[in-house]
Amino acid sequence: MKIGNDTSGIANKITLNILNKEGYAVEEEEFKKKTTLDIAKYSLKEDVKEGDTNTYTLNIQNVGENTARIVRVEEKIESNANIIRDSLRIIDSNGQDVTNNKNIVLEKEITDDNKIIAVINKMFRYEKYEITYDALHNESETEQRVKTISKARGLNTEEKVKESIINVKRKNEKCRYRNNKSSWKKDIKSRR
Repeated sequence: MKIGNDTSGIANKITLNILNKEGYAVEEEEFKKKTTLDIAKYSLKEDVKEGDTNTYTLNIQNVGENTARIVRVEEKIESNANIIRDSLRIIDSNGQDVTNNKNIVLEKEITDDNKIIAVINKMFRYEKYEITYDALHNESETEQRVKTISKARGLNTEEKVKESIINVKRKNEKCRYRNNKSSWKKDIKSRR
């Protein structure tokens, strides 16, 4: 079949079946090609004191064989800590800040209940995005351990979930580190 003046057949190959998935247009063939995501989490400090700010980093990587499409990343802090709204940064595999690039980051939001939501358009094979943010651990923190829950899911991937725990010290506690040949030990003593 000939379309217009095209005798090469290229125009015929451009015709695609487009699906509307969760409000986004995705090629049907891309949607069918499954892939796998991985999450790695880090925090600048393993232990924080009440009133401290800590930096958290999530690395979301496509470790599968195909491009991941419409990847929704969520990070939730279950505590009285508050995510600092202007601290959210999304960095691509090349080290470029893409936080405000609407062709790459389709959505980004920090909700009132301490959840970060970011939607990345596509992640090529072995591509990685780093999501960093700061959180202020309130002096009214009642929990001594703060749990963060990270989730990542693309339209053509399974959901990946990772949890981590941060220790919160009361103001009357202090940490002391000492070297014990092969490892570091923490001794926590209360001030009197």
